[in-house]
Amino acid sequence: MALQPLQEHEKPFVAAKLAENWQERGLNFDESWAEECLQHGHRRTIIGDEFYTYKVNNKILGMVSLVTFEGGVAEIRDSIELSENGIVLKNLLTELIEISKMSDVRKLYSLVLKENAATYTALGFKKEGELLDHFKEGEDLTIMSLLL
Repeated sequence: MALQPLQEHEKPFVAAKLAENWQERGLNFDESWAEECLQHGHRRTIIGDEFYTYKVNNKILGMVSLVTFEGGVAEIRDSIELSENGIVLKNLLTELIEISKMSDVRKLYSLVLKENAATYTALGFKKEGELLDHFKEGEDLTIMSLLL
């Protein structure tokens, strides 16, 4: 097979090429950064991984997580509303957007269930694509993002 796991002796060459590629795209990552990524994997690019609960009168009505990456991009994950009226999800996301702005996030994205797409759209998120049968057969997700 032509595709093989990266070998230790190949890391300096690959790190230089990664850094060159990133810099051509306007990203401020050098060879030492690339070497760390090669050593520790992509988890090196995650700078925040926070879970939040949305409470009213000390009762948890919703939850969400925010994974923030180098470069000012963050992914909204696990947005769950425990009521079924859609208001909690909208409020939860509104507050998460504000938290993201204070954290210098420039773009939010999420893999959104169809039943939640209207809420994201109402908050200014735009559809970027779809993932069909992503986590399970018949469950399609919409990729949505918001520039802050």
